[in-house]
Amino acid sequence: MLRPEERAEAIWNDATQQAFARGLEVVEDKGLLAEVAGLVEWPVVLLGAIDEAFLGLPAEVLQTSMKEHQKFFSLKNPKSGRIEGYVTVANRETSDRWRDDP
Repeated sequence: MLRPEERAEAIWNDATQQAFARGLEVVEDKGLLAEVAGLVEWPVVLLGAIDEAFLGLPAEVLQTSMKEHQKFFSLKNPKSGRIEGYVTVANRETSDRWRDDP
């Protein structure tokens, strides 16, 4: 995708749809979205879960760490307000398939 705006739109749409399918919401961060859209050429959105041992940390701690160190978007459970997952964006599709852990 040549235009960063197109990449940002694709990232946001894929992330919000995948999060919604899992009952979660993407925490909006336009600055991070613009940065990630500038880092990838063909965005592939992947979701992950935060280990149970870290779920008790304050949302701000999780969000800041994921944003600053991994360029991950936070996923919030709208019922509890907890950050329970993350979105990462790969630069291309690969032959191995990501799958949900049991």
